[in-house]
Amino acid sequence: MSSEEERPVVEVGDDGTISDLLGLPIPPAVKKNFVKAFNRLTTNAVDLPAAWLEGKAAEMRAASAARISLINASASSIAGNIPVSDKYAKAALEKFAQQIVGDRIIVDEIALRSQEILSESHRENRPQAENIGEISDHFLKNFEENAKLSSTDEMKERFSRILAGEIQQPGSFSTRTLRVMSAIDQDLAQIFVRLCSCAFALHSSSDQILDVRVPGLGNANSNSLLNYGFSFSTLNMLHDNELIIPDYNSYHTYYLSPKNGRQYQSIALHRNKAVFVLQPRDKIAPPNKDLRVHGVALSSIGKQLYSLVDLIDVPDYDLALAEHYGKLGFDFVRFKNYGSV
Repeated sequence: MSSEEERPVVEVGDDGTISDLLGLPIPPAVKKNFVKAFNRLTTNAVDLPAAWLEGKAAEMRAASAARISLINASASSIAGNIPVSDKYAKAALEKFAQQIVGDRIIVDEIALRSQEILSESHRENRPQAENIGEISDHFLKNFEENAKLSSTDEMKERFSRILAGEIQQPGSFSTRTLRVMSAIDQDLAQIFVRLCSCAFALHSSSDQILDVRVPGLGNANSNSLLNYGFSFSTLNMLHDNELIIPDYNSYHTYYLSPKNGRQYQSIALHRNKAVFVLQPRDKIAPPNKDLRVHGVALSSIGKQLYSLVDLIDVPDYDLALAEHYGKLGFDFVRFKNYGSV
């Protein structure tokens, strides 16, 4: 069977609805947002749904090249009305046309990848949000303006994840987050990945991220995280880019609640693709019934981008973290997966 036969075609009806997304049961509200986003962002998405949604990026590049030729064919007549040399006018118009088409190719590629991410999410039966609203025109306009600035595959991937997340749950990402994302260079991105990989994330019962912070192991304002890649000047750079809050020694209180009226249970924290617990060694009379975790906290923008990061292992910081909380009377225990708690 050919690849054309193996991959189901996504049909866009006259009413703008999608019959199916790669054969997967997609909630109607997500389908509606999917169509709206693709109609707004992509080139001829409705006219050529099969070619687009089946990933024929080469065909779309060819179509874009044809547009360049078409624009260039008009350059001579336009140049005649501009009081500069024909050669200069044609060169300027060609450059302008190439920039427009280049921007379109970038946004098209990002939208295509977001469709793949949506398919992967629903194929893996990941939890879906309830009460899904409509993706806003304001978001899509700002998304387009910022996404076209993507200069690397990594940036395109992050914007693709943002679009997929916003289609599934509008309001997940602010327009300020889009602006910050477009300005992050490769060096800053690597620093942010390491920061997120060191961080604790506290989730609500509905899996909403309430707090994300890197325990300071002392006072980060005094370079306590210097040996782990976060000097004071590095933290300033992260703050200048609106990724962390300005107080590098702020705290969040984690409460130990009694279990069965007697023993105190551990605190569950998400960190680096697993669940960790801070477990008091003395469960009858723990050293503190509430634990203030001081350190570097992600901003609201940083918390939104946290969900996009591919986390890495930071073994030197793991050892220091276990030693730090051991001195406070807690065992630092890692579970193998999220289902362990």
